[in-house]
Amino acid sequence: MTYAIAQDFIDNFGLHEIVALTNPNNAAAIAVDLAVLGANQNKAFALINGLIANCPEVRSLMPFSQPVPLLTAYELDITRYYLDSTLAREDVRKRFEDAVSQLKMIGRCELSLGLIGNPPTVQESTAVEVGVIETVGFFGDLHGY
Repeated sequence: MTYAIAQDFIDNFGLHEIVALTNPNNAAAIAVDLAVLGANQNKAFALINGLIANCPEVRSLMPFSQPVPLLTAYELDITRYYLDSTLAREDVRKRFEDAVSQLKMIGRCELSLGLIGNPPTVQESTAVEVGVIETVGFFGDLHGY
């Protein structure tokens, strides 16, 4: 199981790029090599689940019963990086690093997946008490102005 399907890759990166990335030794290829794509998707899926399962609230919802758009986006970026990690462009590397960073935050329960039953959490050390103080301004009551 993965969070994305082959069509998601084509929609996000274009058919030409996905064909080229899944057929690195065949410049004449005209179709996506689904075995290569799937193998890299499985690596991305394992990384994603390994990172987010550290949060007990997220782990209790796994496996997910419906698609999780955020995880689909992360899988696209991570798989894209894995497909071309030796020559990855700077933007591809950055998106990979951003995805892993955010997945680690989810694993620490600092970032929500936005699912029902998975509310954002606040660590006690970062909670701030807010109060209201009533004051009278310099100009006093300006209701009749």
